[in-house]
Amino acid sequence: MDATANQAGSPEAPPASASEPPPRDGDNNNNATSSGSKPSLSGLPEAIPIDPAGDLILDVTFETSSKTTTTAKTSGARKTPAQAATPAPAQTRSMRRAYRVDAATLRRQSRYFEKLLGDARFREAADVAAALDRLAARGVRPRDIVTAADAAELLPWVRVLDDDEATRFPARVREAALAGLLRMLHGRQVEGVEDVGAAGTGTVAATTDKNASPEVKASAKTDASASALTKVSARANANAKTSASASPKVNASRNARTSPNKSANANANARATTNAKTSASTGPSTKQQIDMQFVVALAVLADRFDCAAPVSRWLVMASQSQRFKWPVTTRKAASGRDDLLANIMTRATEEALRQKILVSWLLDLPIRFQNATRELIMNGSRRWSAFAEDEDESLDASWWYLPDGLEQELQYRRHCILNTIASIQRHFLSLYASRSGGRQCKLGYDSSAACDSYQLGEMLKFLTHKNLLFLVDFSPRSLFDTVPDCALVPVIVENGGLLATLRQCPGYQVDKHHSNCGLRTRLLPILDFVQGLLSAGSVPVAAPAWRRDRAAAAWMPPETDDGGAARDSDPRPFCFTRLMLGDQRLRFENALGADKFAREVFTASSWNWTAED
Repeated sequence: MDATANQAGSPEAPPASASEPPPRDGDNNNNATSSGSKPSLSGLPEAIPIDPAGDLILDVTFETSSKTTTTAKTSGARKTPAQAATPAPAQTRSMRRAYRVDAATLRRQSRYFEKLLGDARFREAADVAAALDRLAARGVRPRDIVTAADAAELLPWVRVLDDDEATRFPARVREAALAGLLRMLHGRQVEGVEDVGAAGTGTVAATTDKNASPEVKASAKTDASASALTKVSARANANAKTSASASPKVNASRNARTSPNKSANANANARATTNAKTSASTGPSTKQQIDMQFVVALAVLADRFDCAAPVSRWLVMASQSQRFKWPVTTRKAASGRDDLLANIMTRATEEALRQKILVSWLLDLPIRFQNATRELIMNGSRRWSAFAEDEDESLDASWWYLPDGLEQELQYRRHCILNTIASIQRHFLSLYASRSGGRQCKLGYDSSAACDSYQLGEMLKFLTHKNLLFLVDFSPRSLFDTVPDCALVPVIVENGGLLATLRQCPGYQVDKHHSNCGLRTRLLPILDFVQGLLSAGSVPVAAPAWRRDRAAAAWMPPETDDGGAARDSDPRPFCFTRLMLGDQRLRFENALGADKFAREVFTASSWNWTAED
């Protein structure tokens, strides 16, 4: 993962570098910024014991941008009664947390930490190895370091800078997600989203850089030239829904290792025991439900730290134990509303659906990924509008623009499907309106000409009434005043959708002798055919195929050298026949060859829907 040094515009946050904040006993070769005098430890965050016997401390600074703070204040999202009754914690621009972890465990579970802490070419690896060698030379084992003060003084520190560009979540939320991820990597139980914003005097106490000692500030400024690999990428952010009443949990297992001969250790034991008792009564229950935001945050962090496998296993177990339930994004058509535009997907539903796609892609959950991508293709997105609009800054989270070419592919597949369905009504309108197309009523009666005119009028009346067709004249404002934004028109939704609306086409006749004339008798077989294509499991993106060979799995044509999409020189028209209704590939989901057949139909250059036996 690429990382960069701390920007000059953020003076409060420490740079992403490895250092040993306080000088160690007998160590005269500290950082170049060290003044030689031992700085006070009061300005450093007390380490949260992810592993009480750990040999490394991660010093993480969570930054919150002004955009995130403003969005949080002006957000009009609906809150639950519990959320409304609980005041939200104050937003801070910078927050520091320290986590005591085991370096070997991180290297084993994360390929990111394997390179960072195991490759001597990085300064972090060299500093950590040198610090542990000094402890070994003095006969001190990391497991024997019990108190937080001793751990801060003796163990090596690695600084990490985390921003909010990927998720736009506040620092207190991303803090809970990172703590949960570290517990997963160490095999600890993740009981839920903790109240990281609660104030306390336990081991979760943290300080911002404004409260740091002058020596630490000077060291942070000078360390900007150190290796910047430990800065989490701008998109390596996390989100977790916090509980307003839970207190930070304290691991009291370190009390057993405290020496009774040292008064400082005895005081630490008493303090940790008190905090543990408080946590036992106010901490989150083991049955606490895990929300979608926490899972999204874990998936983003797991991708950036290259440790998706353990997080994926944890998520599967959490789903099986009913601790986590995927949000329901499927919906029914609005009752009592005959308008197709009344059934569009809300912003909250689309956000949850996009989060499902992102999580299932990053954590390699192919079945859920396939179902979620199909749902997004069928329902559309507010980002796929054909009308030029101002950029919405609230849609800049990572799930609003899916990675690895998925955003463009899903949008292209939906456009292909909409173009195919629109070509059906366009085909019959041109047949009935054209003089050169011949007479559509084949009965040969004197009233056949009147029958064609009558059916054309009925088609126009039905399509315009259902918002399937819009009459635009030559005036400049006609397009913008008449045609609405149809980016979110659902193709298929329970008890509704685009295909269901087309099936409502009436079967009126000019008189009783023209019972088989009209659009309905010709339209229904075509809709059955398209419905079979959409239901055969060939529309969504298959994650294994997309990872293995994206060019072969994509519907989009390959890009040219100038960045544009290449177009096939040979036209690929599609001609519909009634024999296609009995195609066995349309009867079973994920049938062999169904995906190729669907791609040929939906990506055709033109369509001829006049049935030919």
